[in-house]
Amino acid sequence: NMNIFDTDGSIAMQEKLVYQNCPIRSLAMDGNCFWCVVPDRNSIVKFSPIEKRVLLRIGGGASLAFRRPTSIYKHEGKLYVCNEHNNQIRTINLNDYSVKDYISFNEPLKKYFRVGFMEYVMLESGIYCIEAKDKQ
Repeated sequence: NMNIFDTDGSIAMQEKLVYQNCPIRSLAMDGNCFWCVVPDRNSIVKFSPIEKRVLLRIGGGASLAFRRPTSIYKHEGKLYVCNEHNNQIRTINLNDYSVKDYISFNEPLKKYFRVGFMEYVMLESGIYCIEAKDKQ
C-alpha cells in the first residue's frame, strides 16, 4: 500500500500498488513519479501517483532483461536494479532507457545502495562494501 501525506500529516491519497495483479516492491523517486520493481513480472515500472497509473514498463513479457528484480536504486540519471535469479545488478540509463550489465555476484542479490562514493550490496550471506565502478 502507498500512503501520500499532506503538509498537516493527514493521508491525502491511499493506493494499493500492483501491476498486472502482482505486487510492486522497492521505490526510487524520480521527480513527481517513482520507479519500482515487479518481481513476478520480471519488470521495472514508472508510476505516477498524480495520474494513479503506470507510465512506462521496462522488461517483462518475453524479455529477459530482468530476472526476478528485488530492488531498485536511482543515482545520477541511472537506475540500478538488483536481479535475484541471475545474481546481477543491471543499470537503466534514464536518457535512453538502455539496459546494461553493471556487476555480478556468486550468490543471490537482495539490495544495492550508495553512501557518497561508496557502494554497498546486500547478498544472502551479508552486507558488503564494493568499490564504485563509475566514480566521477
